[in-house]
Amino acid sequence: MSVLIIYSTTHGTTEKAVYQMANQLSSVTDLVNIIKTKKTLDLTMYDTVIIATSIHMGSIPKKMTQFLSVNENVLLTKKIGLFLSCMREGEERQAQFRAAFPETLRNHAVAKGLGGGELLISKMTLLQKMIIKKVEGTTTDRSALDKQALDLFIKELNQVDSHPSSKSSTKA
Repeated sequence: MSVLIIYSTTHGTTEKAVYQMANQLSSVTDLVNIIKTKKTLDLTMYDTVIIATSIHMGSIPKKMTQFLSVNENVLLTKKIGLFLSCMREGEERQAQFRAAFPETLRNHAVAKGLGGGELLISKMTLLQKMIIKKVEGTTTDRSALDKQALDLFIKELNQVDSHPSSKSSTKA
């Protein structure tokens, strides 16, 4: 089984999660940062495609949104996993997941993950720092990574390798 992980990361948190996924998946895995790549991706050579992205101020990066829109029909022919890095909790986190990924892809996904996030103020621009200070009231880095959620996501994906027809029942 061949796996492609397509990801977007702003300050590196999603990329950390992606490398952990790649190291723990039971399949050969290729990684592509959709923000940095210049090449056209050929999804036909992969059995499974994992989409991992972060969300900032309520939306995922424009390049990821465009990728999802252009490739939605092809993605619906693959086993897909959807993973979101975000700082919100509870229902807000669920709402951000729903806003990040189209309903058709959410319904088709064999694994869904909400892996927490990090607020890395030290990596932000001055404008971003000012906005975060006003909105969040903080000026220091903060981590809320959810290792348990990431491990569950990886476990669900690995189970799909063993049981090709299985579907995840994770709420998201």
